[in-house]
Amino acid sequence: MSSGFFTVGVTGLNAAQAGLLTAGHNISNASTAGYNRQYVVQTTNTPMFTGSGFLGQGTSIQTVKRVYSEFLQKEVRIAETNVAELETYTDEINQLDSLLADPSAGLSPALQSFFSATDAAASSPASIPARQAMLSAAQSLVARFNSLDQQLREIRSGVNSQVVNEIGTINSLVQQVANINQRIIVAQAAAASQPANDLLDQRDKLVSDLNKEIQVSVQVETDGSYSLFFGSGQPLLVGGQTYSLTPRTSAEDLTEMEVALTSPNGQLINIPESLVTGGVLGGLLRFRSGTLDTAQNQFGRVAMAMATTINAQHLRGQDLDGTAAGNFFKTLTPAVQGAPANAGTAIIAANITISDYKVSYDGTNYNVTRLSDSKLVKSTADIPLVVDGIKFSIAAGTPQAGDVFLIKPGALPSERVSKIESASDAMLATTGSNLQTLGDSDFRLTRATVGTFTLTRISDSTTWTGQGATQELALADLMNQIAPQGFSISLSTGQAEVGDSFLIRPTRYAARDIAVAVTDPRDIALAQGFRTAAAATNGGTGVISAGSVVKTDEPLSTPVKLSYDSATNSLVGFPVGSQVLLGSTVYNVTSTTQRVPYQAGYNYSFNGTGFMLSGTPSNGDSFIINPPPGTPTAGNNGFAALFGTPVSAPPAATGSLTPATATSPLTVVAGTNDNFAISVDGGATANVTLPAGTYTPSSLASQIQTKINAAIATQGTAVTVTLDGTNRLVVTSNNGAGSIALSAANPNSGSATIAAAQVTQTSSLPAAPITLTYRQATTAGLPVRLTGFPAGSTVTVIQANGTTREYSMNSADGYGDADAFSDYVDFTSGATIVFNGMRFSISGNPADGDTFTLGPNTSATGDNRNALAVGALQLSNVMGDGTATYQSAYAAIVSTIGNKAREIAVTLTAQENLVTQAQKAIDSASGVNLDEEAANLIRYQQAYQASAKILDMSGKLFDLITSLGG
Repeated sequence: MSSGFFTVGVTGLNAAQAGLLTAGHNISNASTAGYNRQYVVQTTNTPMFTGSGFLGQGTSIQTVKRVYSEFLQKEVRIAETNVAELETYTDEINQLDSLLADPSAGLSPALQSFFSATDAAASSPASIPARQAMLSAAQSLVARFNSLDQQLREIRSGVNSQVVNEIGTINSLVQQVANINQRIIVAQAAAASQPANDLLDQRDKLVSDLNKEIQVSVQVETDGSYSLFFGSGQPLLVGGQTYSLTPRTSAEDLTEMEVALTSPNGQLINIPESLVTGGVLGGLLRFRSGTLDTAQNQFGRVAMAMATTINAQHLRGQDLDGTAAGNFFKTLTPAVQGAPANAGTAIIAANITISDYKVSYDGTNYNVTRLSDSKLVKSTADIPLVVDGIKFSIAAGTPQAGDVFLIKPGALPSERVSKIESASDAMLATTGSNLQTLGDSDFRLTRATVGTFTLTRISDSTTWTGQGATQELALADLMNQIAPQGFSISLSTGQAEVGDSFLIRPTRYAARDIAVAVTDPRDIALAQGFRTAAAATNGGTGVISAGSVVKTDEPLSTPVKLSYDSATNSLVGFPVGSQVLLGSTVYNVTSTTQRVPYQAGYNYSFNGTGFMLSGTPSNGDSFIINPPPGTPTAGNNGFAALFGTPVSAPPAATGSLTPATATSPLTVVAGTNDNFAISVDGGATANVTLPAGTYTPSSLASQIQTKINAAIATQGTAVTVTLDGTNRLVVTSNNGAGSIALSAANPNSGSATIAAAQVTQTSSLPAAPITLTYRQATTAGLPVRLTGFPAGSTVTVIQANGTTREYSMNSADGYGDADAFSDYVDFTSGATIVFNGMRFSISGNPADGDTFTLGPNTSATGDNRNALAVGALQLSNVMGDGTATYQSAYAAIVSTIGNKAREIAVTLTAQENLVTQAQKAIDSASGVNLDEEAANLIRYQQAYQASAKILDMSGKLFDLITSLGG
């Protein structure tokens, strides 16, 4: 009896003691981070059966449990990892926001100072101090770009350093979790699977700390250990094996730090940045890719747009000494970095092109000419098409042969496309200029397979693919596939191997690399390269505008015919106003009859065209100078290809000429085989010029008949042109007894030959006066017109409503065919006239014979037109698809970063509230309540005292029994 009573007391005493210990442990760890309140799980011992029923045997402690909710802990970990990420992001973006938004140290004041100095220089273009002030302001602006970019790079360097440090911290925490995993396994195995509560708390605390560095997910294994994963399941800890994060430099950019994963066997695994989320590390990477990269690229885009557009305008001017200008800023180009591990030798170039374009449709192909260098850059039947990163497509209608469109990508969307010649109701559409469509992302170009290149926009992982039998064709196809990104890609040299990659950064380094190219204030081009004037003797009220330079190197656009004059041993026919370089001697052409000496074997160069004559020409021999990239030709030496060799005396009996067989199809080339002379029925000889193009025998016969009859219509005669059974062209007089005399027009009889040569003179601005004469309408059917435009030029006339027409000037060739060439331009008061890179207008009511002169700007000290044009760029929408100025584009960067900083701050506050709420939920369930634990102490103390009383009574009873037995 006393023995059972004693056992019950001992069990109660032990249970109370366990309760006191647990309560004391809770109280001692009330402030321990990550500690979960513990409690004893008490149960009754198995009772003993007696005849009077079951008698209790006291109590026992089954286990000590911790109050723990995996769900609540997970919620806290998620909230804490988000808070850590957002706090890191906030710290970094606030630093960036303060840098760019600083009202005194930001870009805005430097921009304003530069344009203020430009305005001041425009007010005093001859003033050296004003010019020096403009140059100094430009240098200060460049220094501000450089300084801000340097600070952005320092922020990037700081992020890279923190990434390395964070990776070290993460690896240390993972290793600590691995170590405590082993301690838990051993402890619980030795304790018959009883929970090692304090070790479990320590492990959860480590996981919580790890989660503040990088977001991880936890998997509980059967042995009670934790496995840790991040991203989409990438392992950090599996069982007892750890996978270390490793900092490594980017494969393409050795200044960029990336995250890799090293397996236990040492294998290095690349980890996409998008998989590293949450915590400090996630915040650093998210800030770098989501804000810093974008901000630095956008900032560089402002530098590139400013340098490119100001350079384009500066090149149109001339300096204080009357010399053609160079670049004002250093030329900036996109950066392309081949990966160091590339196996091939390819060098990829990326370009940003600023130009207008002319698109002509010949019925089969769209022929795109880049007007900045007058180069035919694409001829294709496929549309939409992409040229230089700009997309051309059909907006409406169906183009027909003969349609010609003028494309100005840099203009407002409503003014980008105009039709010069119309054979249909079709209209084209185009994207903005490259500067306007240039984005803020970097790109990765990869040789995916032998015949494939892929281009990935890194900001959103959008990918385009180009295919072709050669690298060049694959890249060309790729440029047609992508949505315009503002740049074009080409292969400079070498061979790319499969797997080679190239990082393209269109604007990243522009703010770093921008520099002032001008060093002498006299070299600043405040003036423009030509002047206009109306003759003092003019009788009308016509006024010519001051004009502006569109470009300075407009090459020949139509053929120029030079003739040899044996009396003066010279060539005549050079365009009026042009500057001809013969060897090292300069000749300024002032009239259509001016002679330039003939020097056999010497290089001639004018208006972007070079040629060389050799041999001995005869008097009157002609030489056709074709527009680039055409080749010079001697006279009309293609005549025989059309008609064969003319007979010396036409057969009067039939009145026909039967030349050699024509080929099919046959191409007529302007200045080569397009011109012949004909006399019908003994009448005056008339010159006939055929439109250039490709003909079948039947279509050529029809064209020849039309042209001949038009040329001799005033003589009252006509011809019939037919084909015989072998496709020979037969020309017959409609007078059955008539006669035909057909000959080549001005065929060369000398031995001189002509060949292309070096171009040493590219300026298209007048080196001598060009006089335009106003002519009233005449009875011969000619309209009100302007004459005197230089041969070889194309004159574009733009009406107030935007209607555009082009006139090809070749008045010196003697062809007289207005369909192919012209020697005048229809006059409309106020219309804009553009030729040879000059833009101007004549308004009012001129009198017949009034003249207007365009000539060299020989006295430019007071000319500020180019300075005003440069200053006007401050308010020009040259960015953002024609919607943003330099200043507003920079303001948009500041605004975007500021808004992002506020967004992150608001989100951070919300996440902090979630942490607080989740932690309160845990504290209410798992936290130590000191009042509660104090009550537990009293309760367990009383239980302990009561159990001790049981033992005391048990002893007394035992003594009593013993005394009775004595």
